[in-house]
Amino acid sequence: MNIFISGISKGIGRALVAESLGRGHFVIGSSSHPEIVPDEIRDSPRLQLLKIEWPFDRSNLEAQLTRIQDLDIDLLVNNAGLLNTDLLLNAVVEDALMMYNVNALFPLELSRAIYKANRFSRDASILNISSMGGFQGATKFEGLAAYSMSKAALVALTECMAVEWANDLKVNCLCLGAVQTEMLNEAFPGYVAPVSAQEMAKFILDFGESAGGIINGSIIPLKISDPK
Repeated sequence: MNIFISGISKGIGRALVAESLGRGHFVIGSSSHPEIVPDEIRDSPRLQLLKIEWPFDRSNLEAQLTRIQDLDIDLLVNNAGLLNTDLLLNAVVEDALMMYNVNALFPLELSRAIYKANRFSRDASILNISSMGGFQGATKFEGLAAYSMSKAALVALTECMAVEWANDLKVNCLCLGAVQTEMLNEAFPGYVAPVSAQEMAKFILDFGESAGGIINGSIIPLKISDPK
């Protein structure tokens, strides 16, 4: 498979690249900070590394995509994300907007840029990585309201993509619970999650390899327990 993964510099994205390469897939990986991608990943002959930042110049995004013009993408994993913490009464609107941009609008822009460039294969699928914070009815936490709002937007976007693009793509969303990553440490300092980034990467890739041709528009919660 040719797999496009956004946000590969750390956490689940980095683990997804390592797992994908280990399974023999070709990976197109994007990062706003490609210089911190580990050498053992960056130097792989089966990795095409793209520098894509948000907010980005659309012409620059299109130029980056020309670097993969000979590849048909079988699976796009919209993994890139941003987290800022603050209580609702203190939240800075500009920070909330940036999270919304990165966590919801960037997946839209990247997905439709690839779509318009005809870079998806015939049976391709998109897998959006959201959070339990954006899943309706799930436990919410102080300081994470703006983040949860942005991830809820990604859930709604998934359902809209699944309807509008149903003739060409399958689009689903995984709402992740606590996974041991740098982002989790920012939100819950000192908390040790029951799931590692490597374990979650294996699950995401298993799902992406097999489920894309079977289901469409599904929002799937993945949680063992809530952080304490």
